[in-house]
Amino acid sequence: MPLPAVVAVAFLLPLAAGLLVARTPLAPALAGIPRIRPRGADRVPRPAVPVPAGDG
Repeated sequence: MPLPAVVAVAFLLPLAAGLLVARTPLAPALAGIPRIRPRGADRVPRPAVPVPAGDG
């Protein structure tokens, strides 16, 4: 296998594994980092509130 391919595999394989582990519930135990949550996962949907029209 050519050297550039070995270097690419040696870099990308652990990177991909780390990114996958970081998104699992086992992240704190395996990687020592907090679990990554999708954007907006901590947001609670708020009920729609009508906005008063005019100056009041």
